[in-house]
Order: sequence, then structure tokens, then C-alpha cells
Amino acid sequence: MNPPANNKYQRLKDRLIKVFGLITRRKATQLLEFKECSDRKPSAILAEMWYLSGGHRSCMLFEEIFLRQLPANIRLQLAHSDFMDLDILGEYAEEIWQARAPNSFIDAFKAANSKVQMPPRLPKTNVTQALSDGGEWCFFHKKYGFKAKKCTKPCSFSQSKAEEPKLATVSMAINKGSLLYLNDNISGRRFLVYTGAEISVIPASREDRLHPNQNASLTAVNGTRIRAYRERTLKIHFGRMFQLPFITADVDRSIIGADFLKSFNLMVDLRGKSLVDPRTSSSISY
Repeated sequence: MNPPANNKYQRLKDRLIKVFGLITRRKATQLLEFKECSDRKPSAILAEMWYLSGGHRSCMLFEEIFLRQLPANIRLQLAHSDFMDLDILGEYAEEIWQARAPNSFIDAFKAANSKVQMPPRLPKTNVTQALSDGGEWCFFHKKYGFKAKKCTKPCSFSQSKAEEPKLATVSMAINKGSLLYLNDNISGRRFLVYTGAEISVIPASREDRLHPNQNASLTAVNGTRIRAYRERTLKIHFGRMFQLPFITADVDRSIIGADFLKSFNLMVDLRGKSLVDPRTSSSISY
């Protein structure tokens, strides 16, 4: 190879983008089919959309796609904002997102209909062994997820089937309201661990809202009715693999409720910032 005499960095950058970057049509498709996820920070959503748009100047369509990704309370406050300066808009949206008080989201749920069936409690065996009955993932991937160094067949785990984890380890944090959060090592989704919620829920996507759940009705502690949709079984990795059905609903964040803790026999230790299995004295922590 004969490297250019001038503008080496720029030419190398252009070459790498040409080889590894998404083509324009693919970017446009991803932007129009942008995956809704209320757990993501507005700045992260905006940054990804800006990348997919290829630096295209903000327009009505861009604004609408961005607003649809946000919780309703933030969406209303940004509806009349100036989209010409995306950096300022991202900072403003971030301030609103960070300033949400603990009671600004649904902080407790009740199963208002007896037809809502709680997931059965697992027998008192090792959780990893219990999940291995499905024969989908090998022992190493069930225990370590993307960090697994080994793999035994049969195993259907594929890094191409899931987004690279945003954090390599289980991450927990306590905010000013002493709330405990967990980050899923597979998807990067952030979960609030809250024992006041009877069932575990995740924000409904546009596709979920096409499947209303006639047999389920959720109620907040203040009596507000929350619309529920279909049930989705998730595989999540908090130091080890867990699998449980979650109700999709009109909420602005993912919540691990009492049903999850009961099914896996886990206790919340706020002082130690961890979940504890009293049978084995093991904990899920930093």
C-alpha cells in the first residue's frame, strides 16, 4: 500500500467509514423504524438519531421520531422546544429526565384482576440448573452472559442476536430516594428493584400496544389505572441468568417487582447495594 502524502487521517477515516459504516438507505430504515425504549436517556436517543440521519438538519419528521421515544411527561415539555440546536435540546431533555421525582412514575402496582396469574415459584434448586431445562444456552453463557470465555454444545447463544452489553458487570446505584437499580448485561436495560410493586413490568413499545391485555389491569397506589398490554418473557443477566414473564404497560421505566424476587428467592439489601439469595448466602452486587 502507498499511503497518501497529505490528509492521511481524513483519508483513513473516510476509508473506514466506507468499509464499516452503514449505507445511507440502511441508516434511513433504522431511523424510520427506531426502536422505542423509554429506559434510555434522551441524550443517548438523540445522539443515535443524529448519527443515523448523517448530520441531516432537523426537520418535522426527525422531531416526531425523537418525541415518540420519550415518556409522555417529558414529551409534553419538549413539544414546543427549538430543535435547531440539538445539543441544547439534548441537555434540556436530560435535565428533565434526571429531575423526575420518584413519585413521578408508577411506584406500585396491584393486579386488579384475578385472571392475572403470577409466575410460579421455582423449586428450591439452583436457578442456573432450573433454566438449563430449556437446553438453549450452555452453562457458561447462562452464568456469565457475554463475558463467557467458554461454550459447550448445544448452545444457541449468539452475540449477533443481542446488542452488546453497555456494561461489562452488574451495575447498581442508589439515588437520593434510596432506590436500587440493576443493569441487564445483555440488553443494557435499566431496572428499578421495587418490592412495593406486586408484578414486574416494562415500558410498552408501539408493537406491544397493538396487543391490549383484556385480562389484566394495573392500579397505582394513588388509584390511577394503568393500561396493560401483552406479556413478554425476558432473559436478563444480573451476575447470573434469570428468565421471567414481564407485563408490558404504560410506564416510563422497567421495574422488578415482588413476583421476581419471590420466584428466585431473593432479598433486597439496600445497605449492601445488592440482592441476596438466603439459601446460598450469595449476592448480586458490584
